[in-house]
Amino acid sequence: MSGVDKIIENILKESEISAEKIVSLAKDRAEETVAAAAAAAEKKGEATISSARRTAEEILVRADSLAALEGRKNLLSAKREIIDEVFDRVELYFMQLTGEEYVDFLVFLASGEKGGELIFSEKDKEFSSAVLKKLGEGFVLSRETDKSLKSGYIIKNGPVETKCTVQALIAQKRLAIEPEVAKILFSGL
Repeated sequence: MSGVDKIIENILKESEISAEKIVSLAKDRAEETVAAAAAAAEKKGEATISSARRTAEEILVRADSLAALEGRKNLLSAKREIIDEVFDRVELYFMQLTGEEYVDFLVFLASGEKGGELIFSEKDKEFSSAVLKKLGEGFVLSRETDKSLKSGYIIKNGPVETKCTVQALIAQKRLAIEPEVAKILFSGL
């Protein structure tokens, strides 16, 4: 082997060693980059899963709250229906009174009134004379009837009209006694 061949061989060996070092270094850097990317992806995946879990928990909490609210609304609605039924039955009770007992009730409706024109409902016009007699002076009986009334009568005194009906009495008293009715009905709930 000549001197030139030896130089070429040395250059090739050095080049080969240098190339192997470069390849080895590149492989190491590539492995580090892949490991770093994998670690970053794993962290990002864990963060995404954690965020998804928190979102799911928040949704469940909101769903529970909404379900509880809906339950309370349904319970309140059921209680309202029961209270309405109680007042409907009270109205029915008074509407079913008969004879002297009903006349006395109709007279009671005018408590505190001093006089005026009595305009009866179609239903109660048959009691008008008996009521007028018990109310006494200051009251006069109208020839008209009021077809819009379910029961009772109106006392007209000039421009002022006072409804003396079962419905007006219940509406007037309902606000005051409804809390007590609810307390009685639902005290065990």
